[in-house]
Amino acid sequence: MEVEKGLASSAVEKFLAGYACSQAILAAFAPELDLDESMACKLGAGFGGGFGRLGFTCGAVSGAVAVLGLALSNGVGSDGSNRERVYMAVQEFCRRFAVRCGGLDCRSLIGREIATPEAFAAARQTNLFRTICPNFVRTAAEILEELLREKARS
Repeated sequence: MEVEKGLASSAVEKFLAGYACSQAILAAFAPELDLDESMACKLGAGFGGGFGRLGFTCGAVSGAVAVLGLALSNGVGSDGSNRERVYMAVQEFCRRFAVRCGGLDCRSLIGREIATPEAFAAARQTNLFRTICPNFVRTAAEILEELLREKARS
């Protein structure tokens, strides 16, 4: 899979235009995966805010994991060696993201709870999603670009 330049910027633009972090990642990479953007957004719809705003794994990370599966899996569920290749890429992605961002879970990355409507409204009011989260989206997309380039060479 040949990766275009500018996917990180595309992901951030989509996020700032209202896509969830997971949707922004999947939609930015959709053309490279021969995936319709609408289907990419459907696939990523539940991952934003750490799984439906529960604060678990960052949606940008979840979207990136989905991209890695789509890009690297051969689609044969019983192919353990291929699955291992995907798992190794996911582990490397998560390692790099955690090093660059300080963790993987939404709650600790943004420094607050967002699981209740009141907590989400408070986070939105402080503009966290427009100031902090774009960095996570950009970082996730950049790491994906790096990993996919590396995998294409190997």
